[in-house]
Amino acid sequence: MNIKIKLLSLITVTLLLTGCSDKEKTKSITEGGMKCGPGKCGASMVDGSVILVKKKMNILRQLRKNDNRRDCVLKATTTKTLYNCIRVEKTGRLSKKCSSDNTPRNR
Repeated sequence: MNIKIKLLSLITVTLLLTGCSDKEKTKSITEGGMKCGPGKCGASMVDGSVILVKKKMNILRQLRKNDNRRDCVLKATTTKTLYNCIRVEKTGRLSKKCSSDNTPRNR
């Protein structure tokens, strides 16, 4: 009889400790916390326009002063239009070389 009580107690305690509860077992680290993204939080989060300016500056440094695509690069308002300014139409690749087949296009 004593063994049955001990065994029943052991099973009951085991069931209680193994997770017969309504609580979540694990919680996400970011759950209920701050949402990060452009303009939200975090020192490493940057605005999309800052990235566009950095890309423009990088491209302008690689283009020659007399390149006819410089104006298009300066006027670009999105990354897609920026890359279309320096894209070669025939191949679809980006090029820093000035040629007649990759004149500025505004899309």
